Amino acid sequence: MKPFVQFERATMQWLVHSYQRRSVRRAARAAYAQFADLYPQWVATLFDVHFVDTHLLPMLLKAATTGGKVAPAEVAEAWARQISLLPSLRQQHIARVLPVATHFLCMVAEEVVETEVGPTANLLVERAVG
Repeated sequence: MKPFVQFERATMQWLVHSYQRRSVRRAARAAYAQFADLYPQWVATLFDVHFVDTHLLPMLLKAATTGGKVAPAEVAEAWARQISLLPSLRQQHIARVLPVATHFLCMVAEEVVETEVGPTANLLVERAVG
């Protein structure tokens, strides 16, 4: 393979991943703004912007990169770990926050759908590179 073709492919992959990361970040921030208005009591109990940026966003970015998914139970577990070290209490916290985590992930998914450019995004990236 010619060096320029390799460079072109690497550049295109970087652009696509960069676009995905920006879309996910934008969606998570927009969803959180709505979430904070709807659930101020959860924001007060550390389902806050720090939690989203530090724990949830890395999960979402990894899922976007690998094509995986983030389960509400993973979000609930991460939130509960910051609240309690005792496994018995953590299970209670997980059960309590699971519906909220589910709703937040749905909000993020809706925002991703709204911010996606669609199938033309790849064409724009290819044309910019090639």
